[in-house]
Amino acid sequence: PFSGGTAFDFLRRRGISEELASRLGYGFKPTGNSLVIPTFWNGKLIGLKFRSLADNPGRFKWWQSKGSEQDILMGVDLDPIDPSSKVVAVVEAPLDMALVHSLGFNAVTLICANITESERFLAGIRALKDKYDHVLLVGDNDEPGIVAMRRLRELTGTGASFARLPENIKDIGDFYATDPQGAKNWLNGAFTLAADCSPIPRGTIREALQTQLTKSLHLVTCPSCDPTVIIPTLKKELSDLQPPEAGFPKPLSD
Repeated sequence: PFSGGTAFDFLRRRGISEELASRLGYGFKPTGNSLVIPTFWNGKLIGLKFRSLADNPGRFKWWQSKGSEQDILMGVDLDPIDPSSKVVAVVEAPLDMALVHSLGFNAVTLICANITESERFLAGIRALKDKYDHVLLVGDNDEPGIVAMRRLRELTGTGASFARLPENIKDIGDFYATDPQGAKNWLNGAFTLAADCSPIPRGTIREALQTQLTKSLHLVTCPSCDPTVIIPTLKKELSDLQPPEAGFPKPLSD
């Protein structure tokens, strides 16, 4: 735990309240002068990440304890920050999630951009879709972030929308550091637009496709069924399952 000092100053500059940081279990490690960010899954501690607070951290700005696990969608088991909203942002780092929470918006986060599709991670996707109707994908402005968000779109299905950060902004944390009010306004606009998008399906595109193909196979084996009706219907259903190329209109999406 911490109160004031270097860690609190760092969090304050990034828009994260001490109250929220304490609720998330953040701490301060004097040895190494680092912020401690725990990773929990269903109340169980499964990892620790450290962020150097030194002015010139060198090579090791971030590191994690040995044995830390990363195959989760962090925060999906927490109560919504805004229970009145059915929109949630998926970001790429725990500090970004804490910032979005501090600004009053629902958020969950990846632990790293390299997604490991374990059963635990996929369970997190299902829990996310049970809790929210709209998913806002807010990845970092780099290739790993883009790849990660595209994969999440495939897992969540249509209804998940990409929100592109302004040019030359790496992530939502950097956005807030340079323009606090602008970052909050951008999030508010993105959440408002996401709420007007189609809701996410309760299954993944793959699951929906499997369901439709199973139904069609049953129809094909039915002697009284007309293939000239089945095939056009199946084509339409498959077309409806394809995600659109873009989520938001520019500048919120590419």
